[in-house]
Amino acid sequence: MNIKVVQDEPGEEDQLALEILIPDTLNKWQAKATEDRGWAQYLLVLTALTEGIRRAPFSEEDIETVNVSKLLYYELECFADLFVLLYPDPYRSLQPFLRDALKRRAALVQRLCDAK
Repeated sequence: MNIKVVQDEPGEEDQLALEILIPDTLNKWQAKATEDRGWAQYLLVLTALTEGIRRAPFSEEDIETVNVSKLLYYELECFADLFVLLYPDPYRSLQPFLRDALKRRAALVQRLCDAK
């Protein structure tokens, strides 16, 4: 799939969104990531999220013409790729996250029903 990356300045297509937005902080995070696997994984997640935002449609024309279903599918593919990088057994590793998310959703629904 060909997803347009939004750039405001020439040459930015070669840079990560985090390099453009917060270069000094990114340098500190990268230094931590070389020493700590948790930081390395966290930096991967932050990079993936900011690159997803970078691919988002911003102009009125892009917002009106984008195939949002394809864009959503592409972003979910990227998230799946990230999860596979982070966890050697993604199916088993994802289960606790999904179980907790379902519990949070059920609790929210219950609170909403109780508020009526």
